[in-house]
Amino acid sequence: MVLTPPKVAAPRVMAIVAPRTAVPVVGTTTWMPLPPATESTRHEGAHLLLSREAVAGVLPKGWRLSVAKEEAQLLAEASSQRWTTVVLWGSNTEEDVELGLRLMQTAQAERLVFVTGAQNEGDAGLWGLARTFRLERPDLRVRCIESVAG
Repeated sequence: MVLTPPKVAAPRVMAIVAPRTAVPVVGTTTWMPLPPATESTRHEGAHLLLSREAVAGVLPKGWRLSVAKEEAQLLAEASSQRWTTVVLWGSNTEEDVELGLRLMQTAQAERLVFVTGAQNEGDAGLWGLARTFRLERPDLRVRCIESVAG
């Protein structure tokens, strides 16, 4: 005689799902096309390019190049008048970060731009400085641009 265990039904698992309720719509988004730009993207005024090394090329009208090894000379130039744009062409050194900070503190400019080398880890300080400054002073425009060699 062979004994077989009694058949027991497996317990049923039931999922409890809360009934869905409608969420009220607070607002809607309507996308509208922008009209064509009528203003020039060029900014009128005086622009200053600061560098510790000579920069190849011709600057556009309204731009002045100041090349100096000493931070004091570059800062004096940046604070000599009100500028529309002050650009620091970085040389991939920690001194650029210090100069960038001093420019943010003393330069009389509507915009500050840091130009860094392509994929250069030495410029991470300038990028971090610009990002932090934008968070602390959203009223001033600070940008970083990575230059491409060639």
